Amino acid sequence: MNIKLSQELFAIPYDDNFIIYAPLKGVIALCNPAMTSILSDLYTGHSVPPIQQDQREAIDSLTKLGLVINDNESDQESVALTPEDKSLNFSPTRATFLVTTNCNLKCVYCYASAGEKQITIPIDVCRATIDFVTNNAVNLGAHDTHFAFHGGGEPTTAFPLIRECVEYARVQAQRCGIECTFSIVTNGLLSDHQIEWLAANM
Repeated sequence: MNIKLSQELFAIPYDDNFIIYAPLKGVIALCNPAMTSILSDLYTGHSVPPIQQDQREAIDSLTKLGLVINDNESDQESVALTPEDKSLNFSPTRATFLVTTNCNLKCVYCYASAGEKQITIPIDVCRATIDFVTNNAVNLGAHDTHFAFHGGGEPTTAFPLIRECVEYARVQAQRCGIECTFSIVTNGLLSDHQIEWLAANM
């Protein structure tokens, strides 16, 4: 009987064993190196040695979890996906700008690999977002909007862009008679001028 993996798996070393994680199945399991080797062969498409009797129980357990299926079976997605409700109107009154991938620190442990590329969001995209959010607030009868500035990289490396967004959002909010607030995530490597402006505006 030929077997195959039903979904993408991740093997995470844990002491002398491996944690097997299948996010699409919502399953996590602890496997020994021999079992993990079999799963690795299945993942890469290599031929699997004949399953030994002492491995059969583990294979059966993984089959019950839906991680391993017979080669002639079709995989059925176990995650229940809720169909989009067409009646729901997507009208956010808040937005977060991922300002730039550039960074003034470039930490080796950065989850976003910030600083390796230098891509900054165009001001036209920011203005369109501010217009969209502001109009939503007006249409919903909301009293305020909020805009946040975040990574990828360090947002203050594009400081003029942030200032322009804040000024534009304030003008739009005042035009519509609503409040507008701002927040930022920063590594704090700032000039005195930047600190003073952020303290006054964020």
